[in-house]
Amino acid sequence: MSYEYMTAKQYETLYARFLKRPPEELLEHAEMKDGDFVLDLCAGNLRASWAAAEMGASVVHAVDSSPNMLGMSVKEATKVYEEVRDGVPCKITAICYDVERFLAQVGAPVAPRKYDVVICQQAINYWFCEKAIKDLVKCMAADGRFVFNTFSRIPLETPTVKQSPISGRPACVEVSFSVNGMVYHVQCVEGMPPDVQEFRWISPSQFQETLSKFFKKITTVNEGNTAIYVASEPLNGG
Repeated sequence: MSYEYMTAKQYETLYARFLKRPPEELLEHAEMKDGDFVLDLCAGNLRASWAAAEMGASVVHAVDSSPNMLGMSVKEATKVYEEVRDGVPCKITAICYDVERFLAQVGAPVAPRKYDVVICQQAINYWFCEKAIKDLVKCMAADGRFVFNTFSRIPLETPTVKQSPISGRPACVEVSFSVNGMVYHVQCVEGMPPDVQEFRWISPSQFQETLSKFFKKITTVNEGNTAIYVASEPLNGG
């Protein structure tokens, strides 16, 4: 199943194990403040975007290449979502666009001012490169914070199989392995097309080397096989 055509419901079923980690965790590392302008890259089903809105962001832009994940028709370029959550009015502008192209063009009409917080939950390996980060800092405020999480260890070359129980249905089977610097990840649930993802392995030292060219401060929080990176004080931001 191609990510482009996956629905948010399918994603939530296949990736239930990964979604146990709340997006608020990343946003807390970003030291969210009331009134922040927030950019959510590879926003998927908007869970992190809604969390940012609930935590006081005045503007949230959610960018993803899949209209299905964003709940949009293929003809829509943007869609505005508004809700009242816990008595707080929340608003998100979903933008269907390739992340690297968006960053290269942002400056843009869509951003009334530079972003205070940029987050990317579990998707950094799909677009991280020096050019993209260089473009990113151009749209960040001088005290901007960029936060993402990713694998801290490369999967073995021998396929590893895990099963995760899902309430009310057969377990989800996860297969992961690496070959020549590429990571392959398969999620399967009975009665649903499997999702197959591949992406470049990026080592902790590679993240540090690239980020240090564009941010004054970089901190890392390691949690088992996952690491959270916080890059702040963009050198070309503001």
